[in-house]
Amino acid sequence: MEVNKDEAQRCLSIAKTHFDSGNLVSALKFAKKSVALYSTPSAVELLEKIKAKEKDSDGSSEAGSSSTQNAARASGAEAHPSASGTSQRHKHGPPKRDFTPDQEKLVKRVRACKVTAYYEILDVKKECDAEDVKKAYKKLALQLHPDKNGAPGADEAFKLVSTAFTILSDPQKRAAYDANPGRDPTSRFGGGGMDDMFAGRRGGGFQPAFGGEMSPEELFEFIFSGGNGGFGGGGFGGPGVQFHFGPGGFQTFGFGPRFRQPRPQPADPEPQEPLTPGQKLRATLIQLAPLLIFFLFSILSSFPDMLSTASHPPSFSFTPTTLYTHERVTSRLKVPYYVQPDSFHSHKIWDSLPSEKRMDPGSTTPKVRIFEHDVERTYINSLRHTCQRQLDDRDRRIQEEFGIFGIGADREKIKAIRAETFDSFHISYQAQMRNLSILSTIPFHLEEAPDKGIICAVGFDVDNNGLLLVSEHPIDNGNAHLDIWRVDDKLRAQHVSNLETRSVQPTSRSSQVVAVDFLPESRSLCIITAGGDIATCGVDDGNTEIVGTVDNGIKAASWSPDADILVLVTGEENLLQMTKDFDVIVEVPLRRSDFGENESVNVGWGSKQTQFHGSLGKEAAATSSDQAAAAARGGSSPDDDGSPRISWRGDGAFFSVSSLDKHETPPATPEPFTHVRRVLRVYDRSGALQSTSEPVPGLEHVTAWKPSGALIASSQRFGFPGGGQGKRGRHDVVFFERNGLRHGEFTLRELGNENVEVTRRWGYRVRELAWNADSAVLSVWIEREDKDVVQLWTTGNYHWYLKQEIPADATSEGVTPRFSAVRWHPEDPLRLITITGVDVNDYQLVWNTCASPVMPPDDMGTVAVVDGASLLITPFRVQNVPPPMSSYQIDRAFKHLSPPVHVSAAANADALAVLYDDATVELWHLKTKHAIKDGKVAEPEKIWSGEVPGNLAARQVVAWVDPEAPEEWFIALLGLPKDGKHDVIVVCAMRDGDITDDYETTLPATGRGRMVYLIGGKLAWESVDGEVLRVDFENELTTPFATFLEYCPHARSVRIHEDEWAICGLTSTSKLMVTSSLTPKCVTLSTNCSSFTIGAGFLIFTTAAHYAQFVPLPELASLLEDDATDVPLPTWEQRRIERGSRIVTVVASTMSLVLQMPRGNLETVNPRPLVLSVVKRDIDAGEYRSAFLACRKHRIDLNILMNHDPEAFMSRLSSFTDQVSEVDYINLFLSGVGQSGQSPESISRVCDAIRLELEEKDLKKYVSSILTAHVVKTPPDLEAGLSLLLLLRETDPSLVEDAVKYIIFLVNADKLFDTALGMYDFSLVLLIAQHSPKKDPREYLPFLRELRDAGDQHGLGYQKFRIDDYLKKYAKALQGLHEAGHAKFEEALAYVEKHRLYTEALVIWSDAPEEGKALLNLYGEYLFERREFRQAAIAFVRAHKPRRALVSYEKAYAWQELFALAVKEGITADELLALGTRVGEELASRKRFLEAGRVLLEYGKNIDEAVAAFVQGGEFPEADRICALHSRLDLVETILYPGSYETRDQISEDLQEMTEQLKKQSERLKELTEKKAMDPESFYNPDNDKTNLQNVDVMTDAASTVGTTFTRYTAAPSATSKKSKVSSKTRRKMARNKGKKGTVEEEEYILLSISKMPSRLEAVQARAAKVLPYLLIYTHEHASQGRDLQKEIRDFEKLLKDAIDTVWKEPENDEDVAEPQVIISAPGRGNLPRKPEMGAVALDWEVKLLDIAS
Repeated sequence: MEVNKDEAQRCLSIAKTHFDSGNLVSALKFAKKSVALYSTPSAVELLEKIKAKEKDSDGSSEAGSSSTQNAARASGAEAHPSASGTSQRHKHGPPKRDFTPDQEKLVKRVRACKVTAYYEILDVKKECDAEDVKKAYKKLALQLHPDKNGAPGADEAFKLVSTAFTILSDPQKRAAYDANPGRDPTSRFGGGGMDDMFAGRRGGGFQPAFGGEMSPEELFEFIFSGGNGGFGGGGFGGPGVQFHFGPGGFQTFGFGPRFRQPRPQPADPEPQEPLTPGQKLRATLIQLAPLLIFFLFSILSSFPDMLSTASHPPSFSFTPTTLYTHERVTSRLKVPYYVQPDSFHSHKIWDSLPSEKRMDPGSTTPKVRIFEHDVERTYINSLRHTCQRQLDDRDRRIQEEFGIFGIGADREKIKAIRAETFDSFHISYQAQMRNLSILSTIPFHLEEAPDKGIICAVGFDVDNNGLLLVSEHPIDNGNAHLDIWRVDDKLRAQHVSNLETRSVQPTSRSSQVVAVDFLPESRSLCIITAGGDIATCGVDDGNTEIVGTVDNGIKAASWSPDADILVLVTGEENLLQMTKDFDVIVEVPLRRSDFGENESVNVGWGSKQTQFHGSLGKEAAATSSDQAAAAARGGSSPDDDGSPRISWRGDGAFFSVSSLDKHETPPATPEPFTHVRRVLRVYDRSGALQSTSEPVPGLEHVTAWKPSGALIASSQRFGFPGGGQGKRGRHDVVFFERNGLRHGEFTLRELGNENVEVTRRWGYRVRELAWNADSAVLSVWIEREDKDVVQLWTTGNYHWYLKQEIPADATSEGVTPRFSAVRWHPEDPLRLITITGVDVNDYQLVWNTCASPVMPPDDMGTVAVVDGASLLITPFRVQNVPPPMSSYQIDRAFKHLSPPVHVSAAANADALAVLYDDATVELWHLKTKHAIKDGKVAEPEKIWSGEVPGNLAARQVVAWVDPEAPEEWFIALLGLPKDGKHDVIVVCAMRDGDITDDYETTLPATGRGRMVYLIGGKLAWESVDGEVLRVDFENELTTPFATFLEYCPHARSVRIHEDEWAICGLTSTSKLMVTSSLTPKCVTLSTNCSSFTIGAGFLIFTTAAHYAQFVPLPELASLLEDDATDVPLPTWEQRRIERGSRIVTVVASTMSLVLQMPRGNLETVNPRPLVLSVVKRDIDAGEYRSAFLACRKHRIDLNILMNHDPEAFMSRLSSFTDQVSEVDYINLFLSGVGQSGQSPESISRVCDAIRLELEEKDLKKYVSSILTAHVVKTPPDLEAGLSLLLLLRETDPSLVEDAVKYIIFLVNADKLFDTALGMYDFSLVLLIAQHSPKKDPREYLPFLRELRDAGDQHGLGYQKFRIDDYLKKYAKALQGLHEAGHAKFEEALAYVEKHRLYTEALVIWSDAPEEGKALLNLYGEYLFERREFRQAAIAFVRAHKPRRALVSYEKAYAWQELFALAVKEGITADELLALGTRVGEELASRKRFLEAGRVLLEYGKNIDEAVAAFVQGGEFPEADRICALHSRLDLVETILYPGSYETRDQISEDLQEMTEQLKKQSERLKELTEKKAMDPESFYNPDNDKTNLQNVDVMTDAASTVGTTFTRYTAAPSATSKKSKVSSKTRRKMARNKGKKGTVEEEEYILLSISKMPSRLEAVQARAAKVLPYLLIYTHEHASQGRDLQKEIRDFEKLLKDAIDTVWKEPENDEDVAEPQVIISAPGRGNLPRKPEMGAVALDWEVKLLDIAS
């Protein structure tokens, strides 16, 4: 490995030193270590020299002794200095560690990094290679090691560096980390999970001890010792002892504490006698004895690894970098990944690729596929955890939006979050509710085969999708002639070569060919014969060569999955292991007495011998012991062919060998099969025996290791001498674990009659077992007396189902149909090849669900599952029965009969069509009941059985009833005529059990394609190219109909119009598509669909993201009719489902969707789209009761009954109340109406309409509903409800008590009491109070007496006042005081002032002038206190209070109204003059200079102050006019001259301030632009807010958790206000960030400031326009100042214009609006300031004469 190169050079240098000094032992040791770490030519050369010199030596004992002494000295010389230091042994406490500033700085830098920022911690780039990582680690580790660095935090920094190196030095952990930056790939949710625990043994780089994690100290020791420790190689940590062995991985064993603490010594130790040399040696040996034992054990355990040739796979990455540049794509899942070109091209995986295909990213070989299996597993783990995090975060965001109980939640936003999608992964699995049908059968006849020859073996050229056939025919003396054929994907056969084999011994084999395998690396076919020949044949050039011969023959052979190792069982019963170049690795005897390396040690704990059993337990233990002894004495099966079998595990790490072993003491039985027993042995890749199976009597020859690695399958016979103890004739397929222990079984369903005189004792035998590529299907090849068959078995819920049986075809008359070869495709899991003679059948299988598609109301949701000769049937409308159970089953006459080829539910009837292999069809009318009666769900009846004409090898059946003639049936079969070359569809019309017509339509395909039923009694056929043809079977024609983008094995039709259909199809790559005859367009609805169905008006499909989506069928037509391409799909309703769920069926009538979970159980859910669909359908049909009950059951908001069609509902209220006649139901509905969130008018309209309807029907019955209708209004009409109580008291007193109790139940009793009191009816008040449990008579009776007395003493008006005042109806109470008369007016004034009822009082006493004036005066004082002086003055004027009005006007600075009123009221001249002076000064203080000047001039009679006010306000024209008007020209020099200078200076200061501000802000904008380009993340996101997209599973039952999955009809909106789009938290954050330095907020603030400057400039120009003319005409010095001011204004105007043009660049398109180019619009922020316009207001401010005046 490249990472060990430095250490290898160091070992090589040490080896040379020892070699020069003559220490050959140490030199050999370090030379071997250098080669093992990193092989170089110099190291290999030195190793050869050392070995040669050893051979030349005489090997004397003296030389050995000398070498030993040298080795000992060398070992002692390598001890670490810290081991010998004793100076600090007696110091107390840890010594103080020194450090340098550079060391402290380095520690701070490392600790400042995030714990998962591995590249930053090591200070390397992401594109660095493994060597860079190691160098960086070595450099940092030496600087940060706690023994070298005493800075605070050095320990933590050292651990961070060690962790970073651990991750980045492992290719797979590094790839997982690169795929998810910031996540620890070794954590529970960060990497590849449990699969990555042993990733270190697969990938290159650092390998932790025992496959686990090393501590930082162990890691340091490993790196700096090169993986080799000696006695004393404790490193920095102390004198620990470590050993490291094996090139396949480093193992670390530590002995003794790393830091040794001294033992306390006695004060006066007793003197001890010195030890003699012999005693010292003995003591040393005793101390080292455990170490020596462990040392020897380690050498023995690592010996196989030392001999192994395994190498680490190359590293890879899922993203391209400067290091990983060579792109490749996995062959199975099409996952793109990248490898290092140099490393990958030097690996043996690269060598396995053909030279012409090495640059093809998708090229593959067995070695590549095994490597890519790890790539895909890492990718899936990474994607799984990414998906989980996305799901978690999406649920978190939904929960945050939902809040507490959903109050104020934004439902639309929650819906949008739920609709978010993200990349996910999809892993297929096989469900129990599905059947295994034949999708296609491609026959091929090898016409060129020689006479009497048969095809005996088949191989697969996966890269070219071709077959390699080997035909054999005998010649003489047992020899045979072999021909090799190559068949391409067009079924064109080409003869490649031939070969003659020899037979060296008698054999029971029917063929001389033992094994045939295609070797893709050399593109050759390896043929191994029983005679011992091993031959290779180049499939491209035909070169055939016998590369080797085993003299005694070969009994069994098998290549490893990666085609690297060949395992043989020779004729001498030896196990021979060879490389791909046919070099012998190891040869050992096959039969061994030991168990193997994995033999467990039983120490007695938990065994039967150590437990107390009692009498029954002892008998059971004895019986168990007897059974074990009998099993050990058991024999093999009479059907055993005596040959060994070899089977590899899918990853190539282990293989099993099944062979016969003789009993040491044969039993005294004549049968030879009882003298031997079949034994299963498991070996690892190096050929070391790992385990041996437990004794199993009757075990047979077949064996097959499940590719996933879990089980090894074989077969076992029972009920005969030497066989298993059980029922006679029982035959099981049994399973073993890798440790040799049994692990389950299932029984074959063959009917065997025992006959010891024939070859097949029971009439059949099992020939072979084989697993398909994905381990889902087990094929059992059975030889019967009449023919061979292949049975396909699958398992689920601990039950094995027989799903399909493929018989051998008869090749000629009189010859028993026999298979000569059966083999699964190595990559396509559902492709099976069978060979009979020279006929090849290529079967493509498919999983499908037989579910009834009948529409409501006759839909029963019937699903049929094939299990051998039985059909397990469950109608899910009636009951949900989990597999393997069922509601009932239909059985054939005998259990051993073949399972059906295909089962199809009738398209429009409660029936099943069952197709068998001889084109026999059974038609069953199920007669399913809508409810279980007499314990029966259905009474199935066979209405027809027979063979369909046409002599077909049929593979699909479709049945339907004529929609126009229900008594007429149609049965359609798709298949290949046995004497034809093209597929045909045969349709039979049947009436009264007889076939009336049959039609045969020829198709343009052979063995491929699928029928599709078109709703309405029509047929279509889909080819493998995705083309759909309309089949006019009556005229026996086909016409083009529609086209899929890919072949869809699963397809269903939807009727769009009378004669138009849409077809939905699911491809094998999980794409859901829809096409139709309306348009050639094909729309892909989903790319990760796992299952789909059609029903209840929806296309329903599940996705790998664990959602069920519901597409309304009308939307499919609109999607197809849209001519636009690449149109985004609309958002459909969806719901969460359990992870990995698949659809079984949909039952529209019960609004249920049946799902099957990955673990096998079934769940029935009621998705809301289905429920709402049925509810709306019932509403449209006027079936309000059904709709009401469905809503109530499924918690749908009852308002849908009204909202779906409001007008129809209002017009059919009578029908609604007739159907929903229960009082409780009506009350429930009315309560929902009141909480519906509609307008109060709408609620009142509905409630009143229902109330009137109920009053008309029966007032007494519906009294509670009528009260409810009053109460649920907004606001509640409580008075109307109480009025009803008064009416009932008069008409039917018996109902009053219940009605009062009910209304008290609806409404708070105190509120009712107050309402009744407000109606001024004391009898009604008493009625409510008496029935209220909260009212105490001792409280309310005195209160009512007090009110009655008030009325008696002061009148009814005053009584109303007291009542309304109690009820806090203050305005109404004031009306009562008015009614009480003038005597209560003073009390009224006090009441008005107390409750501020001024406007109400003015209205009430509007016709009383005197009382009105008093109220106006009171109102004026109230306004004066509130500082509403102008309004107060008006009130005082109306109240005839002029003095108070004058004060109020003065306070309001309303000087016009003030002086007008003052004159009208006739105040004196002195008072008027003082008032004018006072008001003028106040106006001037508020900078209202123009008004101040007028007041001082007109009312204050002060010209000087008036002119000064005008000048101060910049009103020079007015000041100059006043001076001239009053002949006060002296004021020009005294006030106007200095005032003009002052105004000019003020304008100049303003301009200077604006100029400085503009320059600073322009420079700051440039800095912000640069920062934005360098760090946009912190610029636009100062608070580091992040948005994630994740979710998790939720429950899949019908009842939803409150407030999580409600739709618009499941929860009434809250009465509280909706949330604003910007929350208070966001507003506070925005306020904090307003103008925040270095962020987009500061930039926006600056832009806003600049955009306001033009308006500020216009204000300056307006002021200048008034002063510039006077500066020109006053004096020469004034003119000079005026010119300078005018120039300053112009200069700033130009500066501002240039700045605005720079910031707001002109748009390229005239239609665009100029936006600031320095910032972008951010979500959630307001509109950015637009470009301001210069000179928007035309001002003539300039004085041209200033430019020319001198």
